[in-house]
Amino acid sequence: MHALTKYKSKTTPVLNDVIVCFILVASIVLFIYGWQGMHSAFNGRDLPALSLDYHVLPYYTLRTTMRLVIGLFYSMLFSIVFAVLAAKYAPMRRVILPFVNFMESVPLVGFLTFTTAFFLGLYPHSVMGWKG
Repeated sequence: MHALTKYKSKTTPVLNDVIVCFILVASIVLFIYGWQGMHSAFNGRDLPALSLDYHVLPYYTLRTTMRLVIGLFYSMLFSIVFAVLAAKYAPMRRVILPFVNFMESVPLVGFLTFTTAFFLGLYPHSVMGWKG
């Protein structure tokens, strides 16, 4: 299908590929850097030092964004698995739908303690479990 108006790109396709590759490599490097920081040792007694210097804030933003993306991944995984189970198996539907309705009505503080314990068990002695 042809466009109604002809659009001429101001950049060449090779330059576009270089830009996309640079963004992809930079994203991977930032992910690895943030992942290493999130898996630093944590013994439960000594809190890691926090700095509010302006040059450290982008690093904290990176870690917060990574936690958000990881949470979205777990949420999508949970949704897809339980949706397929509820759609294909009637006995599972009878259990899943009331559970989901109950969890929708529970305030965040009500099940936050359970998820904190879950993540501390999933990532023991790590900042990832503490921040989860």
